[in-house]
This record gives sequence, C-alpha cells and structure tokens, in this order.
Amino acid sequence: MKNIFLTVIAALFCVSALCDECLSEPFSFLSESDMEQAVTLKATDPIYYSGDLASGEPEYVSIKVQDVDNPVYEEVLMYLEAPFADGVFYWDYYAPEFINLPAGHTYLLTETIKTNEGTEEYSHTIKILPEPVAFLILGIAGFFFLRKRAKALAAFVIAAAVFATASARADGCVQSVAAGQFFPFDRMVIINYVLESEENDEFTVDFFCTTDEGATFYKLSEYGTLSGEGESGTVQGNGAHKIFWTPGENFDYIHSDSMRIKVTGEVVPPPPKTFMTIDLTDGSVSYSPEEPTGGWTEEYKTTKLALKRIEAGTFKMGSPSDFGMRGDTDLYQRDVTLTKPYYIGVFEVTQKQYKLITGQDPSKFKGDTRPVECVNFNTVTGEGGFFALLNQMTGLTFGLPTEAQWENACRAGTETSLNNGTDLITNDWDPNLSQLGRYNGDWEDNKINTSYNRETVPVGSYLPNNWGLYDMHGNVAEWCLDWIETSHLKETDPVTDLVGSLTASYTTVRGGYYKAIGKACSSAARTFPNKNIASSNSQAPQYGIRVFMQIEE
Repeated sequence: MKNIFLTVIAALFCVSALCDECLSEPFSFLSESDMEQAVTLKATDPIYYSGDLASGEPEYVSIKVQDVDNPVYEEVLMYLEAPFADGVFYWDYYAPEFINLPAGHTYLLTETIKTNEGTEEYSHTIKILPEPVAFLILGIAGFFFLRKRAKALAAFVIAAAVFATASARADGCVQSVAAGQFFPFDRMVIINYVLESEENDEFTVDFFCTTDEGATFYKLSEYGTLSGEGESGTVQGNGAHKIFWTPGENFDYIHSDSMRIKVTGEVVPPPPKTFMTIDLTDGSVSYSPEEPTGGWTEEYKTTKLALKRIEAGTFKMGSPSDFGMRGDTDLYQRDVTLTKPYYIGVFEVTQKQYKLITGQDPSKFKGDTRPVECVNFNTVTGEGGFFALLNQMTGLTFGLPTEAQWENACRAGTETSLNNGTDLITNDWDPNLSQLGRYNGDWEDNKINTSYNRETVPVGSYLPNNWGLYDMHGNVAEWCLDWIETSHLKETDPVTDLVGSLTASYTTVRGGYYKAIGKACSSAARTFPNKNIASSNSQAPQYGIRVFMQIEE
C-alpha cells in the first residue's frame, strides 16, 4: 500500500505542472527494424489514416488489403468521401467479407488519398496474428507478470488513471492532444492538438514524447523533423491544429507500446498597440508597435491620421511660482495623476484630414499638410461636427483631451518649460523653442522655416518631443475639453484625473501659436477664450485641434 500511495502522490505532483501542457493517450510506436519487415497485426490494432498527408483539397481516402501470396484477393476495408477528419480505422478479419484471409499469409495494406491535385498512396506489408495465439501469449505473459508485481501494477494503474483524468482538465492554453503513429504505413507520428485562449492569439508551442510515463522526455525537433502547424515554434489562432513528426536516425532504435506525446503552449503577448492609424478614405483602424518604416510620410498628414498611446501615470502640471518665464495664466505646479491611458494625435489635425471628414476647410493659411485653423470649440465638438463625423466613420469615440491629458502628452516626462528638457530663455528668438515649434520669434532671416513668414507651417516641421509628438509648442493653439474659472489657477494640492467644468466661464487652449511670444508657447502656458469666441463662426486663425481617444482597460 505504501508503494501505491507514493506513486499516486508522485502522479499528482506531475499533474500540478500541467497548466500549459497536455499529454496524449499512450499508443504503440514501431522501431526502424519493425518497419523493415512485415508488421504483425491483430484484428484490434488501430490503423491510422490522414487526408492531410496529401497536398490539395481531399476528395476521398481509402484503405485496401491485398494478399501477396494470392494476388487474386483484394478487399477495400474503408472508403471515406470528403469532408472527413483523419482518425483510426479498426478492422475485423473474422468478418464474413474477410473469411478467406488465412493467417500466416503476407498482405499489402495501402492507404490511397485522392485530392484535386492528384493521388498519393502509402503502403506496407503486414502479417496477421491469429487471435487465439495472441490471447494465449498475452495470458502466459500476464500470469508471470502479475504473480510478482501485483502491487506495482495496481499502483501504476491507479496513478495512470489519476494522471490521465487530471491532464484532461489542464487549465492552460493546450486543451487536448491526440496522437498516433501512421500505423502501419510509416513511422511518422500524427499529432492533433487544441489551443484555446480568450482572444484569437498567437501561441508558442513545443512537442515532446515519452516512452516511460514521463520519466524521460524527448524533444521531437531534436529527434527528427516536424512539419505542419507549429513546426516554426508558433501557431496562430484558437482551435484544432495538426503537426507531423518524422523520427530521425537518432530515434530509429526506439520501439514502444506506450508512447505519449506532450504538447506545451503559451500565449504570445500581442505586440503593443503603441500607434493607432486611421485610414480616412474608408475609416479602417489599425495598430502597430512602432513608427512606420520610412517614418511619417505625407500620407500620415493627409489621408491617414496617426495617434500615439500615452500610458497612465503621475506628472507635475503647471509651472513653478518662481520661474522667471512663467506666464500669468499658468497653473501653479501640482502633482496630477491620470489613471487611464489614452491615444493622442502625433500631429495637429491638418487641412486635408479635416476636409476628408467634414468636406470643408475653413483655414486662412491654405495647405494640405498645414494645421486646420479658424475652427471653434462648438464646431468640432458639436452635433455633426468633426469628432461626431470621425466617430461615425470609425465606430470609435474621439474628442478633445482635457488640459491635464494635453499637458502630460506635451511634457513627455519633462518638468521644464519646454518638452526637450530645456527652459525658455527669452520671449523673442529662443534657441531652444525654435527647435520645437513655430512662434513669434521664428520669422527673421537665418531662423528656421522662414519661408512661411508670419504664418503656420506644415505639421512635423520641427523636432518631436520624447514621446514622438510634434508641434506641441506653437504653430496653432489647440482646444481642450474642459473649461475653467481663473480662481482655480493657484491650487497646488495633488489631484487625480483633473477635469475642469463644462459650465465654467472660460474654455482652455494650450500650446501657443505662430504669432505668440515665447512664454505663451511653454508646456504650462494656457489661454482662456471666452464662450463667445468658442462659438464664433468667424474664428481667428490661431486655433486648431489634436485628436484624442480615452482607452478603457
């Protein structure tokens, strides 16, 4: 009883590791020497067949037997028309149609697979072991085995039962494994396995075999050749998959009556959705882990709209009270925590993008890749406005960022007045600000982008911040979602998900614009258009927009 208990406990410990793996039921596996001679079969031996061994769409699969010693005899044992799944065929040569198959003769067993691309055949010579002889041999062997090993056998049977039952309940992504040798035609092993996850994920998989109930495992790719779904080590998609293993020369000597196949699997984490791209010609949305090969070409400023994922976190919003270039309307510096990630536009919305969505371009300074301007808060956020039409096109929910979300994206982890980690030096031509955006000091000769004198410039003309966002300083001022009262400017207590009131007196606009002085373009700078400006139909050309979308996770 002690041996039984210990064996069962050992099996249970093995099962506890099966969260991402599963074992097949035992099956017989021939050695190379077995295949070099006629295979001896009993009536109850399984014969494996598979239409997937042939290329093309299968039409039928059949198995026939021919008497080599009496060529006149030929019988079709099985015939299946498509559609069919590969499986196991059992035949009984004591049935009336096989009554003339004498034991001791040599027979040729052939599987024929017909597809739309041709016909393939697999065959092997077999001999039939008379059933009474088989039972006699097994009975004698069983008597001597049980006489001395009854307890050990009982322990093995109980442990195997526990192991098999528990392995079928494995909680991992590998849900089931069914395997068998392509018996008796070939030594190749056919492995069917099922993968499941919450999404239609990609999986990493590996394949092993054991001939001693798990004491030793052989990695199949090191002992032969794999072909099929998983040969590269990865598989895409939930559901049933199939792979074939052809043993190599280093596995030729193996013969086993209880081989088992183990499949291990793990869900591959999907690539991060760092960038979202909207195709404005059809509204389709795609994601990528990095910037496109070749960079942000013109199409991302015209027919496509790119957004960058910004993670949740805490940042310092506003400017220090003792900073010399501090704006009069800057918030006092405070810690702000954003609890949800979001997407925000890599660029300001351009005139071409705005026109593809609304059919209009209200801008004063025309140019497909220049930012759209002369737009007001009500126009872009109201019914039938830019965001309503964009949402209708994509099925997603876009809008304006809050002040906190905008400044967090602008700063990109910095606490300085500019998002390249430097501070403003002067309100006139500032060597730091002139690297980042279009503003009042950037018009003189020998300065950057002088071809657009006192106007906006195409988006992306200046350097991006650390998170890859362009024109967060200057070019056009960008509408934000929340409205405020100026009495809130001096609050310094930490706050979570800061949102201003939509019923306050002033809208908020961030980032400065092409005619603004230096400190009006800093990361903390803000202006307060009143409600009349927010709804005016004759808007000045300094106001534009940047697309935002909250991520719900």
